[in-house]
Amino acid sequence: MRKVYTAIEPVLSLMLIVLGTFMFESGYFGSPRYSFILLPVGAVFLVSGFVVLAYAIRSRVWRRRMLRDRSIPSRGPLSGLSHHS
Repeated sequence: MRKVYTAIEPVLSLMLIVLGTFMFESGYFGSPRYSFILLPVGAVFLVSGFVVLAYAIRSRVWRRRMLRDRSIPSRGPLSGLSHHS
């Protein structure tokens, strides 16, 4: 069974991407004293944000496909029979 799309995933991914970008930029352009910590942590946040966003999009596309391909329930015991004799 696949995971159901939630509205939290895009918000979480956006927060991770923004925070990762900020940390990566601070580590790259900031003082060299903290750059060895900020660069890898910012990179991890960036990658995690993009992974969460990819899974959210994949889950949403899968859900739409499943709803589109879902069979329509029958309306009675004879609805499956062909009317062409």
